[in-house]
Amino acid sequence: MACKQENQKSGTKNKYEKKFGSAPHSEYEDPNQLKEGASNSKPDDQNRQAQYAQENRSDYEDRDFSTINIAQLTSYEDFSPDRRTTSSEEKRNDYKDRNFSTINIAQLTSYEDFSPDRRATSSEEKRKEYKDRDFSTINIAHLTSYEDFSPDRRATSSEDIREIDKILFERMTMLEKRMKTLENRQDAAKGVNSETKISEPKKAESKVKDTPTPDAIKPIKRKERTLQSLLDELDNCFMTGRKSKANFCLSEIKKLMTSSTRPKAAEVTEIADKYFDNSSYIKAAVLLSWAAELHVSDSDPDTAGHEISSCAYKYDQVIRHMKDIGGRMHTIAEDFGVNIILKMLGNLRDVTSVNAEVMFEYETWTLSNVGVSHSRLNHNLDSITYFREGMDLFERKYKSSAMEHYFYGQLLHNTGVAHSHLGNYAEAEKHFLDALKSYNASNDWEYEGQKGSEITKTEERLNLLRQRSKDK
Repeated sequence: MACKQENQKSGTKNKYEKKFGSAPHSEYEDPNQLKEGASNSKPDDQNRQAQYAQENRSDYEDRDFSTINIAQLTSYEDFSPDRRTTSSEEKRNDYKDRNFSTINIAQLTSYEDFSPDRRATSSEEKRKEYKDRDFSTINIAHLTSYEDFSPDRRATSSEDIREIDKILFERMTMLEKRMKTLENRQDAAKGVNSETKISEPKKAESKVKDTPTPDAIKPIKRKERTLQSLLDELDNCFMTGRKSKANFCLSEIKKLMTSSTRPKAAEVTEIADKYFDNSSYIKAAVLLSWAAELHVSDSDPDTAGHEISSCAYKYDQVIRHMKDIGGRMHTIAEDFGVNIILKMLGNLRDVTSVNAEVMFEYETWTLSNVGVSHSRLNHNLDSITYFREGMDLFERKYKSSAMEHYFYGQLLHNTGVAHSHLGNYAEAEKHFLDALKSYNASNDWEYEGQKGSEITKTEERLNLLRQRSKDK
């Protein structure tokens, strides 16, 4: 086997010598022999190599490499003869004259990107420029390069950070308190459910479990309002101009007055009289209205007629006082005063099984109060209508002898006052004269001295009217 391997090696060596003229050194050759072989080379070859090296250096010095991208050079021929090398001193001077303030370092790929019109920025200039910049509106997570820091931004101060931390701490504290409150409510609900044992039929188990509602968060039932509290609220609403709230109070009072536990008509009348005496005219007006309505069903016919007509008279006095007070009170009287007294007139006419003579007196008296209330509120045409309606009742019952009743004379007097307010002085004077005739012919005065008092009032009105007619 050894002999065979030696033959193979010698055969290979002979082949190489035949092709290239000499055989390569084997791994068994001495490196010193290779050096000696190199030193024994011919002189012509050495001179030729030295000359070629000198030409290379001169050619290299004449070349310009300022525009060459080193990364793109692949061979020596890329350095054309028109290029030259740049000394270290020249490079430093060139670097100082250049402006790099607007260069994104991450985007530079070659030395040529540093154009001669740019310059390096010193550390001191960078610190000064950093102080002048405004970073208050910058989201640090979004920054990708130095250019994102525009000069109009500034860094967030420590005071701002402390303020933010304070706000976050307060909110976290609030959330912890809410969580603790909810836990306490749940514990309270569990305690109530465990203490209360109610025997109920077992229900079929459902997949969705009902969660108990804590007592602390159950809706609170509103306390039932009394008539006193509703009247107080109503008075306040009318005086402050809250009409919608006032209407709500009126509807609640209506529920009380129409319920099975409502007060009696006599009780309502008594309460209304107390409010009138205390100058609580709004409360008195509302209660008088309901008293007149309740008397229709609570009282016997004769009593009902008397009480309703009495309520109409009291209500006319309420309007008189509200008008004298003026301001907001006068406006309230104008808003709902007339409607209430007209409703009373309707309540009176709803009473049945009343003696005709008695009913005649109640109706004429109520018509007079309705007319006077309209006249107080400057509804003079309407007031004349109701006065005329009362006189018609007298004329239908007593015919030509109607003038012999003092109340007929009062209707004539009130009609003359309404005409004078309208400026109808002729009609007013005629009605005043007719009123005087009726007073002088009447014999049904209720008390002594009443006749003289009524005549005096009518004569004063007549004299004042005549004076106005002359001035006009």
